[in-house]
Amino acid sequence: MTIRARLTLMLFCTLAPVMVAAGLGLYLFVRTALHNRFDDGLATRVEALIADTEVYDGRVAFDFDDEAMPQYELRARDGHTTAFFELYELTDDHAMRIVERSRSLADRSIISGSAADVPHGPWDLTLRGGLDIRALARTFLMPRDPPGPGTPPPEHRLLIVVAAPREPVDNPLHALAVGLFLAGTLITVAGVLGVRWALRRGLAPIDHLAAAVGAVHAPTLGTPIDAGPLPAELAPIRDRLNDLLARLHAAFERERRFTTAAAHELRTPVAELRTLLEVSAARPRAPEETARTLASSLGIAERLDALVSALLRLARVESGRERADAECFDIWPLLRAALAEAHGTAAARRVRFSVQVPEPLLVMADAELLAPAVRNIVMNAAEYADEDSAVRITMEPPGNGAADVALHFSNISSGVRPEAMGRMGEPFWRQEAARSAPHLGLGLSLAGAAASAAGARLEIGAVPEGGAARVTVSLHFPARGAGA
Repeated sequence: MTIRARLTLMLFCTLAPVMVAAGLGLYLFVRTALHNRFDDGLATRVEALIADTEVYDGRVAFDFDDEAMPQYELRARDGHTTAFFELYELTDDHAMRIVERSRSLADRSIISGSAADVPHGPWDLTLRGGLDIRALARTFLMPRDPPGPGTPPPEHRLLIVVAAPREPVDNPLHALAVGLFLAGTLITVAGVLGVRWALRRGLAPIDHLAAAVGAVHAPTLGTPIDAGPLPAELAPIRDRLNDLLARLHAAFERERRFTTAAAHELRTPVAELRTLLEVSAARPRAPEETARTLASSLGIAERLDALVSALLRLARVESGRERADAECFDIWPLLRAALAEAHGTAAARRVRFSVQVPEPLLVMADAELLAPAVRNIVMNAAEYADEDSAVRITMEPPGNGAADVALHFSNISSGVRPEAMGRMGEPFWRQEAARSAPHLGLGLSLAGAAASAAGARLEIGAVPEGGAARVTVSLHFPARGAGA
């Protein structure tokens, strides 16, 4: 069931009882008012007829004048009978003797039973012939002639019954009931149509928002949803959806760049290994050369295996399927292995490493995840640094406002363009023009992800210096893991 149908049904179920109760209350109020007014008229007629009753010569006499009371004629002057009455004398044995009755009754009777069956208040009945009337009865006493001086006179017990057709009450009530039914039906139909129209107009922003969300596809994840002006209740939903889409877009872009960077890094050792093997297979080699080729190939394969393992573990850690094992360990073995691996590239380009780090240097991190990050930072420094320059590796202890241990790798690089200095810290950024040689590593961007997963923090900065740029890559570790 749609929201419109549900709201329409809820409103109908809420308003229908209210309308029925209001209509019923109005009907009962009017019915009571008409009955009270009608009964007051009957009571007035009763009083008038009692006033015309007297005792004459020991007998009850009724001074009835057709001219004075034309409403009790067989046919009223306007062609409609307007009233009826019957006057009875009640005997000691509870019998009733008719004293007088209106000509309008003809051969009909208002009371068909005994006096004990007469209701105390007004009541409705139907005369023979199908005429609906409302009657009112009253018992009263009339004194008899006194039998002698000092003796209280006996009394005549009389019963007067007055009735009139119910048309003055039934016709307005019938018209009111029909009017209420038609008005209720019309209001219900108009209300349902009006509610559906109002809901369609009121919920139109939801349709616009749904259409805007439905138009979002993978290539447009980075485009914010614009559903036009929205009510205050829907604006937060749009904003949260835009935030979600922005996070999804960033995640997809990060995965895409991660895949691209990983593929680029893997292509280099694969191409190096293929070239080495093709050259070796081009002509017969001496056993010593073959052994050196195999050793080089094995070294490349081992480094390639370490890279793939690091990438897989990094993916597991970042996805939450595995937790990094942070422990306190000496980073010098990782630094020494990275310097040894970069020695050939650094020697070919006459790049010197100046290490000013105390030994041992205890840090808190995941050694397995941190190892490729350190190796890659050192290799990048060896490749990006200007020829005949120095790479300084220094340690900054906690204190002086610093809350952690920092390991800085700093070198001069002329290949970094000035406009790119502010982008070197962006995730997965690379400037191919700055490369001078292929290398095996995660790339600085992937190194940053690996360092973060390992429990460290990588920062990249570049500042102009003498027409070139001084690039500084820093690894920050928690201060509690530092030691010497």
